[in-house]
Amino acid sequence: FSSVRPKLHSIAMALAGGTFSMTGTLSKTRAQIAKDIKTNGGVFSANVTGKVTHLLCSPYEFTLCTEKQCAAQAKGIPVVNEDIIWDSIKAGKLLPIGKYDLSKLSDTPAHSMGKVVHAAPAPVEAPPAKKARTAPKATAGAPAVSVRSDLAHSHNVYQEGSVFW
Repeated sequence: FSSVRPKLHSIAMALAGGTFSMTGTLSKTRAQIAKDIKTNGGVFSANVTGKVTHLLCSPYEFTLCTEKQCAAQAKGIPVVNEDIIWDSIKAGKLLPIGKYDLSKLSDTPAHSMGKVVHAAPAPVEAPPAKKARTAPKATAGAPAVSVRSDLAHSHNVYQEGSVFW
């Protein structure tokens, strides 16, 4: 009597060692992607924690800088195209992030994140900058509130190192 061990398909462990989270809309539902990751030896996390090794994101949504994306970048977690999952499953092993790394895209606004960009100096003939308006003084007991704001609907997030603004 000899003991025969069945061979495990390497494809079933293609994502072993990877912990994945996702942001936005991808080619499959969140539940389907989580199932595919688990079936192939990876771990799926609903939240971006220190254990996450890859954040899956579409190139379009990478330009939006979602909350999860900002959290991942602050923690040094690579934000990658979902194709890394499907290509790794086909290859039978977790592939390097190289060509899947969305931060390498040069045509996205997020590409310049973390880099200091200096504005061009004002032309010599430019008029002096205007002084900022101040809110009118409040009457006793009432707060001073300006009802006009040009930035009311603006929400851009920028990063320089570990500082966000």
